[in-house]
Amino acid sequence: MDLSVFQNTPFALLVVNVDSDEDDMRLVVGNATWNGSSFLFAPPDLSPLELPEDVYVRIKEVTPDVQNIFGENVKYFVMMSMGSLPDDNPNGYENTGLKWT
Repeated sequence: MDLSVFQNTPFALLVVNVDSDEDDMRLVVGNATWNGSSFLFAPPDLSPLELPEDVYVRIKEVTPDVQNIFGENVKYFVMMSMGSLPDDNPNGYENTGLKWT
């Protein structure tokens, strides 16, 4: 995918809680921008998050059959998983400010 198409483009993170036995997911909608070296996701009321390179290949276009889930403006999304921080070494994780509510 040509990341240069992302210039303040409506974008969504579909975050799946891997610690849950149920289908526990959250949708975070914001704007994505490719600045030539970094892919930034800016949710409302939070600082932009730099998404890691391994995410780039997983970006998908929102298809008409699921457009109602993402909202009419969102054209692209990526699914990411989330789990509990490890007790032995939580230092490798970044505080994104995103809340699971």
